[in-house]
Amino acid sequence: SSGINAEYGDTREKEITHITMTVNNKLLAFHWLALLVAIVVADLTSAKVVDLNWHQWKTKHGKQYTEVGEEQKRRGIWQSQVDEVGQHNLRFEMGLETYKKGLNHFSDLTWDELESTYLQSFDLSQVEQVTTDAPGPIDVEALPESVDWRDKGY
Repeated sequence: SSGINAEYGDTREKEITHITMTVNNKLLAFHWLALLVAIVVADLTSAKVVDLNWHQWKTKHGKQYTEVGEEQKRRGIWQSQVDEVGQHNLRFEMGLETYKKGLNHFSDLTWDELESTYLQSFDLSQVEQVTTDAPGPIDVEALPESVDWRDKGY
């Protein structure tokens, strides 16, 4: 009879182990599925946030694109700027940069477009020599120690 109980115990233990493993596998599968759903929802939410930010930026700066494919091109350039500004500002928060960056009405332009449209290149040989009527060196020792500018009408 003790042999039967031992055999029954072994069988019972195996059943419990099997049930426990099945439940654990189902829980694990459920957790993976929940994680996957969370990632998809976060990705969709992130995409919606980016869409919203893009539309807000265009509205703020009065941007409208009429040519086919132009909006997609400009959005890609803008997104690159958003990414670069975000990375720079993260470095700023870590103390690795001394200033913050932001977006402006030029954020949908490439550097070449910005340079050719808005920045001028100067040929210094074409610039006239500037002369001034400024006096020569000042003798600091000859200056008064103080001046009451009220007496001078200021």
